[in-house]
Amino acid sequence: MVSKYYRSYIKRGVSDLIIVLALISVAIPVTLAVQHWLTSQVGRTTTYSVTPKITANLISANYRNGSFTAVIEVINKGVNDLSLSNVSATALFADGSNTTTTLSLIFGEQVLKPNEEATMLLTIPNVKSKAILIVMEFKDVTGSKLPVELVLN
Repeated sequence: MVSKYYRSYIKRGVSDLIIVLALISVAIPVTLAVQHWLTSQVGRTTTYSVTPKITANLISANYRNGSFTAVIEVINKGVNDLSLSNVSATALFADGSNTTTTLSLIFGEQVLKPNEEATMLLTIPNVKSKAILIVMEFKDVTGSKLPVELVLN
């Protein structure tokens, strides 16, 4: 037979105040951990957003004697200087082929300062179809690569 004292101990249970305090003591550290994690995620996503540092405008495009020539205006909208020497350009053609070449500077300085512009010449020999896209790769003075796409109509 079970004593009366033991039965009364079983019926008492846990106080409501103890339960509330236990829930609060678990909820606060979990909330702080989630807040810390979310704050670190916001820092990661802002590094993914890219503002255009260079814009390229097509001034003229010409197909003659099997070669493609394009005159491109480049504007530095970033905060760092850009080097305009050894700017590579890859042209994608309508037949799916592509060609990589180097742009040559025809107007402007070799180092493009912020909010300045320059004019560059792209010449590709032995073209069999129409160019639809030009992807240029610039480098700033820190060595970072900055790709720029120019869609042709």
